[in-house]
Amino acid sequence: MEDTLVIDIETKKLLRDIGHSGIEMPKLGISVVGVYSYVQDKFMAFREEEFDELEKLLSQAGQIVGFNLFGFDYPVMCGHLDFDFARVKTVDILDDIRQAVGHRLSLNSVAKTTLGVQKSADGLQAVRFYQEGRWEELEKYCLDDVRITRDLFNFGRRHKFIKVAANYGLGTKNVLVNWSLMDGVFSSVSGSQKSLL
Repeated sequence: MEDTLVIDIETKKLLRDIGHSGIEMPKLGISVVGVYSYVQDKFMAFREEEFDELEKLLSQAGQIVGFNLFGFDYPVMCGHLDFDFARVKTVDILDDIRQAVGHRLSLNSVAKTTLGVQKSADGLQAVRFYQEGRWEELEKYCLDDVRITRDLFNFGRRHKFIKVAANYGLGTKNVLVNWSLMDGVFSSVSGSQKSLL
């Protein structure tokens, strides 16, 4: 059975450290990859020395969900993982928002508007966690982002829209979405997870 995975990465460096060229994105390095598996109903964090295990998990995926996968996570991961991301269906929440409203929004902004929750830290702090060897805090932050992304995806699947802040702070706007899990995944989702569907 193919899995649906929700993915987020944290990097060792910031964009300002390497420039903004997409070709250079792998130079950011990867400190940790956070994953949620719908088939296993489980959150996992992978450090660089565990990328073989991550690649095995990716090989079981038929669909990957994330926030800014095309603009960030995929370009960075392609330089570090032996996996063809083009072979899986991708739900990039930010890409769908950008196509609908014409501009980018942060995960924090969309989470606050749709779910009423906020991120626990930001990318700058995540790089600092890595540099200071604060692995537990780094992995918690990354998996918090994975959880938020999963919950946004679940909200969109259930309601067929997510909420974003309108221009100039004038209320909210609904962005229509047509998201679903891979066929067969529903039967493996635990009872606690089904309440989010």
